[in-house]
Amino acid sequence: MIRRKGVESYPSKDKAVVFFEVPDLQGTVETIGRDRFVQLNENASGQIAWAVLHDPEGHNVLLLQAQ
Repeated sequence: MIRRKGVESYPSKDKAVVFFEVPDLQGTVETIGRDRFVQLNENASGQIAWAVLHDPEGHNVLLLQAQ
């Protein structure tokens, strides 16, 4: 898939993105600390659908709820 910089709905310093599925996204966000995330996206029921933080080099790390 071809991606273009700046078209995603989360902040991006560059195009390097790592996706991680976690078994408990809500708990993971709370453990890491909500203040460390650059964006949290909640679904209609108020649960976090995905969360983005930057690693020390500024790459995007996107956390998703494992299905």
